[in-house]
Amino acid sequence: MTSEPTFNSYEEMADEADKYEVELQDWLSKFSSGPKKWPDINIASKRRRLAWVQKIGELCRRAAQKRGAA
Repeated sequence: MTSEPTFNSYEEMADEADKYEVELQDWLSKFSSGPKKWPDINIASKRRRLAWVQKIGELCRRAAQKRGAA
């Protein structure tokens, strides 16, 4: 049985969001155009996830700053 990842701070969650953002941007750079282009529905889904993960990262960084100021 594998253990679930635990996040002990908003900073850790923001760092994880940043890693996922890089993965999504890399995928989009490879597969959103050119000879390896995936179907538009897949590309739209990845772009939506990218927007989501960017917002999550922003919210986590903001929460970390608030927690640090408290």
